[in-house]
Amino acid sequence: MRHLQTEGYQVVPLKSLLNALNVNDKKQVVITFDDGYQSVANATEVLSEFGFPATIFATVGWIDRSSSGSNYWNQWRFLTWAELRACINQGMEIGAHSVSHPRLPACSDSELAYELNNAKVRLEQQLGSEITSFSYPHGLYDDRVKRFVSAAGFRLGCTSVCGVNRHPYGSLELHRTEISGADDMAIFGRKLAGQYDWMGPWQRRQARKS
Repeated sequence: MRHLQTEGYQVVPLKSLLNALNVNDKKQVVITFDDGYQSVANATEVLSEFGFPATIFATVGWIDRSSSGSNYWNQWRFLTWAELRACINQGMEIGAHSVSHPRLPACSDSELAYELNNAKVRLEQQLGSEITSFSYPHGLYDDRVKRFVSAAGFRLGCTSVCGVNRHPYGSLELHRTEISGADDMAIFGRKLAGQYDWMGPWQRRQARKS
């Protein structure tokens, strides 16, 4: 976060992308977290120190403990509703990441509607604010999924495809570059500079055919 600050990056809320007038020639960065793990609460403390906003994409079934899985990441601790509200009070935005984190392209129409609509409604009921952004679980999506995301009332959709979002951009197919805990500062700098964006076209093909 100090690197972003000293290098002159402007950290903006994800929802600012809804207004093209907010897009300028400055080096803008949006910070997002998927799933809603409890460790994000620690990250928000650091972000608050710098005054940086971020978006947390919550998997609703994991937050309310109504859904679980056998993968290793399902054993990690998740945020509670109270902790999500505390994140909002620290300036964070909350988005949806489905109810149970399925592979959306493999869902039937009814399953897809449930995963999207119930996630949005449940988050809005619990948090008392409109939820406008969605992150595709596993980074997987296709045109049908995008149509359902739009029909559910989401206005922004985040993929796991590397790349810069230059206006005009597809608001339901936004690029994101993953920053891993294994990345050192040199790799972080190269990712910020777009040196990993060559992976984008390949990732997009994989996301659409999986």
